[in-house]
Amino acid sequence: MVERKKKRGRETAGDMVRSLGLVMAGVVVVFSAGNANLPVTDSYNGNALIVAATGPSGALASYSQRGAGVDLAAPGGDPVTPDVCAREDCVLSLFPGDRYSVAAGTSMAAPHVTAAAALVQAAKPSMTVNQTRLAIRAGARAFPSGSNCNTQICGAGLLDARGALDASVSSVVRVGWNDQSASLRENDGNVSFAVSRIGDASLAASVTVTTINGTALLGVDFSAATPSTLTWAANDAAD
Repeated sequence: MVERKKKRGRETAGDMVRSLGLVMAGVVVVFSAGNANLPVTDSYNGNALIVAATGPSGALASYSQRGAGVDLAAPGGDPVTPDVCAREDCVLSLFPGDRYSVAAGTSMAAPHVTAAAALVQAAKPSMTVNQTRLAIRAGARAFPSGSNCNTQICGAGLLDARGALDASVSSVVRVGWNDQSASLRENDGNVSFAVSRIGDASLAASVTVTTINGTALLGVDFSAATPSTLTWAANDAAD
C-alpha cells in the first residue's frame, strides 16, 4: 500500500488513485492483495481491482491475503516448500538480466489481471474503466470443487481472460457495480456508486436496485429500503 499524509489521518492507495485522476484518465488500476496471509478489508474505494493469488489447484495460496476487499483471484503459485519455487508450483516470469525465472506471490497474480484488462480494452476500446472491471469479474470462472476459495474471501472467481472478452462483446447484457462498499464518517456527506452495463449496447436494459435514503445516527436504524429502477436506452453505454 502506498500512503501519503493528508489533513485528516493518512491517505490510502485508493485515495491516491482518485486524487491523481487515474480512473478519470481511463487507467484500469490493479493491486496485488498482499502476501501477509491476512484479511483484506479495504476495497480502495472501488478505484482498483484487488487480486488474490491461487496455487496450481485453484485453491487460495497459503500466503495470499483474502477477504471482502478482494475482487478476484489469479494464478500466483504456491510452492510446497516455502520460498523454494519450481515450475510445477510457481509462475514463470521474465526477470531482470534478460532471463526467465519462477516466483510466487500476489505480485505474480496481479499481472495476469492487468493483461486481461488490456485484452478487453483492445477488443473494445470504447469500454470505460468501470465496464472493463465489470467484464473481468463477470468473466471469472467458478472456483474448483473442494477449493478453500469462495466469493466471500477470494472475490468473483478465478481470472478467465477468454471469459472477460466474451463478457465484453457478448449479446447478453450484464449490469453491475464495482464498489463493494463505502464507509462514511460523520459529516462526510453523501456516497454514490457507479452502475455499469456491458455486452450488446444496442439493446435497452433496466435493473431494479434497492436504496436507502437517510441520515446515520448513533443508535438509530436507517429507514426501510426503497426499490428503484435504473434504465439504459438502446445504444446508451454510459455508466
